[in-house]
Amino acid sequence: MSGQIDQSRTLSRAERKQLLILACALDRTAWNDACRPAANRSPIGRIAGDLMGLIGPLSHLLPRRLGRWIRGAVFIANLGRQLGWLIR
Repeated sequence: MSGQIDQSRTLSRAERKQLLILACALDRTAWNDACRPAANRSPIGRIAGDLMGLIGPLSHLLPRRLGRWIRGAVFIANLGRQLGWLIR
């Protein structure tokens, strides 16, 4: 098997930690891909979704009240999509 792990070598604590970090990152990416809306959205819907994805992380760089308001709006929009209240 090509995916077989070499059992004769033990991993150090740092190596185990790096593997765990990598596994968590891959799991997070897979979860995001699974929750991503269907590909048959309109062009405007795709642009809006891309903007929401960009605005969320950038909102931490905005001034206090404006950043909090934008993060709240992104959260409510994502919640609405997950619950089926908003069109994907």
